[in-house]
Amino acid sequence: MPAFADPTPLRWATATKGGGFQLYGSQLAAVINQTDDRLAIELLDTRGSNHNLTLLEAGEVDVGQVEGNAARIALDGIGRSVAKLQVLSVMYPNPGMFVVRADSSHRSIDDLKGRPVAFGTKASGLRILAADVLDGLGLSPENDFEQIILDKAAQGPQLVLNGQADALWGAGIGWPGFAEVAEGPAGARFIAPSADQVRQILDRHPHLRPMTIPAGTYRGQDHAIDSVGLWSLILVRPDLDEETAYRLARAIHLGQESLAERLEQGRYTRATNTVAQVPGARLHPGAARYYREIGLLPGGDAFVKITPLGSHDGEFCRYDRALLLEDPDGTRILYDAGRTVAGADDPRLGDIDVVLVSHMHGDHVGDRRIPSLNAGECAAPDMSVSTLPDTGSVQIALAKDATIITGSEMPKFFAAKLKALGGDPQRSQLVRFGGSKKLNAVTFTTVPAAHSNGISGGMIGGELGGMLDHAGVTACAGPATGYVITFSNGLKVYLSGDTGITAEQRSVVGEYYGVQLAVINIGDTFTTGPREAAYVINELVRPAAVIASHANEQATRDGRLIEGTRTAQFRQASRVPVHLPLSGRTMAFDAAGHCRSGCE
Repeated sequence: MPAFADPTPLRWATATKGGGFQLYGSQLAAVINQTDDRLAIELLDTRGSNHNLTLLEAGEVDVGQVEGNAARIALDGIGRSVAKLQVLSVMYPNPGMFVVRADSSHRSIDDLKGRPVAFGTKASGLRILAADVLDGLGLSPENDFEQIILDKAAQGPQLVLNGQADALWGAGIGWPGFAEVAEGPAGARFIAPSADQVRQILDRHPHLRPMTIPAGTYRGQDHAIDSVGLWSLILVRPDLDEETAYRLARAIHLGQESLAERLEQGRYTRATNTVAQVPGARLHPGAARYYREIGLLPGGDAFVKITPLGSHDGEFCRYDRALLLEDPDGTRILYDAGRTVAGADDPRLGDIDVVLVSHMHGDHVGDRRIPSLNAGECAAPDMSVSTLPDTGSVQIALAKDATIITGSEMPKFFAAKLKALGGDPQRSQLVRFGGSKKLNAVTFTTVPAAHSNGISGGMIGGELGGMLDHAGVTACAGPATGYVITFSNGLKVYLSGDTGITAEQRSVVGEYYGVQLAVINIGDTFTTGPREAAYVINELVRPAAVIASHANEQATRDGRLIEGTRTAQFRQASRVPVHLPLSGRTMAFDAAGHCRSGCE
């Protein structure tokens, strides 16, 4: 572009004043204009997401902010024609909930039935989210509440503060309406679906996603709040010049730290989140070109997605072991479900094709589990729900019609459990050391692990199990196992399981299989400690990157690594990138083992 050319003007649709979209848009526009002075953003106050969609489709604006549900309906053509719009970037996740004054007697959604509740402006996408959430509970804003529709978003918190409305519905992290009520003289209480209600909503509306509002997001909010929602998006008209879309994506990416400093919710507007959350076909070609240039969308590559399933959303906690690995062909593998998956109906699971177990200790196979996400503390999760004698792994495999893959003598145990519970014992599959099994496009290989592998009496059950427990012994299931998984894009991943240092980590895992990515347990006492694990990574396996696991500690606070922890020591001692398994945060890896999105 010539140096003397005028800046490119862009009409940008936000929403009504006083709402989260208007605040976000003003801050993002300032960051873009600061980052690239060849872009001139003109902000337009609109009636909200649905109005923005109309303006975009009519070509009256270039860019529009759209709530996730409204975007889904338009882009998928649900009850309407498909909107020929494209995605520039994600904004932030929008978990929905109600806010009431802290001096209110209301503590549940049922308490609000029949009461005056402000549900947002007529064209706001938040009303679509409210309708889906309440429909999942057999309710509706029109029939079960005294519904208030706002002219402007700024009216909502005032109605609650002055007592004209009992509650305000909203969504998001750092949402102005919630903040205003929380800062009021009475303070605020937030009402979200219970854990059972979240499952009920997701069963009815599987397009929604479980989401968490971190503790401390709003004044007086001393605990994390679980709910459901979708990511809000920045959409553009499809005929927007490719170079302009490229410059916008670049300006947003380069200004991401500045936006995060300005707004709490701004920290989610990242190119890595865009690539992780948005199908590539929906990205504007200009934005996709920029994401390819910075290595997030390498041409022709396909990513393996790895999602930790820990006890507390966004953290790496004491008993976190479980990982969900997804091949580019869609094959989904649950590894060491342990104690931090909230049963077979945990909404984070989705479809499961393979349940992979390293050994029979309860914190890996699952002798008990959390009742719900974020139960208890990160350092001491509530794992009070027993899964014995079945084990959590068997319960999940049965519910998901998944194949259980293990080594040594473990398949016989799982086959017996499946048969006893009415399942097919043939779904318990053996892969011995040196052997491999292919399921769909994914190959599973067993490698040695130096660790004990006893089956407790509680898992066996009955008189025999009682005798073992009384004698203080376990039934031996043969040696513990590690795995090498070869994915369809060529990526090889080493799952260490509980192990010490072994010669095979160099000769078999590192040299013969040549893995590019490792997941290694670092918790000490029961497995390699941080110094030993770093030696395995640096000198024996030598992958391109490693994911820390099984730290036996609270390793993070607010998603950030705590200094002085074993995990911090391991990261410092390792010579390759060490990625933290933050629960619920999907990491995407290319064939070379390089993280392309979602890593910390």
